[in-house]
Amino acid sequence: MTELANAVLLSKSGLTRLVDRIEEAGLVQRASAPGDRSSLLIVLTPSGEKTLKRAGTHPRGRHQTPFCRVYHRQ
Repeated sequence: MTELANAVLLSKSGLTRLVDRIEEAGLVQRASAPGDRSSLLIVLTPSGEKTLKRAGTHPRGRHQTPFCRVYHRQ
């Protein structure tokens, strides 16, 4: 969460509140990071993937956000 908070220029507590809200909306879920018990992954749900696709892309053809490294559910 620290890496993502720094990327989006939010405090860690501000990012936690944001993730709480988008998790409650069913767009992401928290998951354990394989091999690292101190880290969390924020994973898009199928609904989150649909929402991201509907949001469109940057005119250069790619998403231009700090969320570019998106982990998809498998």
